[in-house]
Amino acid sequence: MLGVGPNVGDRVAYVFVHSDKSNKAYDKSEDPIKVLEKDIPLDIPYYIEHQLKKPLGRIFNYVIPNAEQKIFSGEHTRFRTTAKVANSVFSGYLTAKLTCLGCRTPIDKGAVCKNCEPKKRTLYVERLLELNNCERDYSDIWVGCLKCCELMHEPVSCHK
Repeated sequence: MLGVGPNVGDRVAYVFVHSDKSNKAYDKSEDPIKVLEKDIPLDIPYYIEHQLKKPLGRIFNYVIPNAEQKIFSGEHTRFRTTAKVANSVFSGYLTAKLTCLGCRTPIDKGAVCKNCEPKKRTLYVERLLELNNCERDYSDIWVGCLKCCELMHEPVSCHK
């Protein structure tokens, strides 16, 4: 009886997930499908440091002196983490506020504040165009995924 594990020379798909820095790489590796299904956060700093930093540095060094230092350090590189608080102890204290589509100031009702009222139609058209572009991008990606997996009429579970 053959084992269910990979054979010598097989490629095993994995991604590194966010965890303690003290954890070994094999403790941080996870199946990509499971990560997608369970919405597990990736180890973004690892990928930047080990997959992007050196190649991009080599490419941009021809254009920007000390490119690696300028691209990967500074205010634009800080990481922000967001906590999921949907069912937490504090969720009762959090409230969603409406904001104006134009200037993002808090409003009580409607879509725009009094200052942005004259631009209401323009703002609506801009948001509609953004939505159309996002829907077109999603459709293109979806069709590409279906073609890649050769599953034009079946549910997609991307594994390539």
